[in-house]
Amino acid sequence: MRPSRSSLDRRPPIIQAMSSVLGVIVLARNGDRKAFYQDPKSYAPGRTDSTPLGVSDLHLLGTQLRAAYLTPGSASFISDISSNLADTQEVKILAKAGGEGSSVFDSAIALLQGLFPPNPYNKITLANSTVVMAPLGGYQYVPMETVEPGNDRSMESWTDCPWNIYDFMNTQLIYNQTYAYRLPPTYINQARALADFHEAGVFSDTHANEIGNIAGRTLLHPVLDAVERIAFSDDPLKLMVIQTTYQPFISLFNQTEMADEHPELAAIPNFGAALAIELRRGAPPDTRDFLRFKFQNGTDDPDSWRVLHAFGHRGDIPLTEFVYRIEVCSSFSIKAAG
Repeated sequence: MRPSRSSLDRRPPIIQAMSSVLGVIVLARNGDRKAFYQDPKSYAPGRTDSTPLGVSDLHLLGTQLRAAYLTPGSASFISDISSNLADTQEVKILAKAGGEGSSVFDSAIALLQGLFPPNPYNKITLANSTVVMAPLGGYQYVPMETVEPGNDRSMESWTDCPWNIYDFMNTQLIYNQTYAYRLPPTYINQARALADFHEAGVFSDTHANEIGNIAGRTLLHPVLDAVERIAFSDDPLKLMVIQTTYQPFISLFNQTEMADEHPELAAIPNFGAALAIELRRGAPPDTRDFLRFKFQNGTDDPDSWRVLHAFGHRGDIPLTEFVYRIEVCSSFSIKAAG
């Protein structure tokens, strides 16, 4: 049985000793794009394209992540990571290629440009002593794996509304001046509230392992795999970025009971939102591995990178407990999600 919010609120926050960051998994929502329509019954997606605003936001998100995790001296600097030139053994990038696919792909590229900016040391010396630098001032080409729903359902398991109405209104409000001037001031908030209510109902459930949480259940497979790899000292992986859409955020916040304590999380996250899952090694005498969750609801979120707690904890959750509690509600079978 889940603890009530009132019982959670009465618990004092845990003050934990300084811990070191072993690695991070980042779940990032795509940036702004043109109007996007989904079938109200099957959620089969239409076509959409990214906008300059969207990729600018994701580039900014990349620089924010770089400042937090790849900058020596930062409290969250990832131990022993190659911070200037990307080491492709230490970094793994996944991008959803289903609905909103082109926008998600563009967002991932923009995020990487901010995360690993051009570096003049990205060069090579040939046998004849000629030095050749990568184009664009040392641009870094970080490999990215696109995940096609026909081959892997982990990142789009819900295909085969009020959301469509809100998406149309929001796009017109941003790009159509005539529409923006004529739209009554409360209408966009009403449409957003209805869309949040609808999507939270579709992509969450009363129990963590039930079908409503399918977007989170399938995405937990690559997340848990990455956590296991980072925790294993002989594996070089230290940073994983999963570029996706809004649906898994709703499910994961529901499955981990974060939305119980923060009801505002039971909603569509903003463009450019990101959830960072930090694997941390505890300070002596408790040197176990812990997970810390940080959420930023868009690059202009005033509550930048606020810490969220899973399963009613008031501090970082032990890795072993998280895996034990979450494995029962993850979905490792592609057929099970299809």
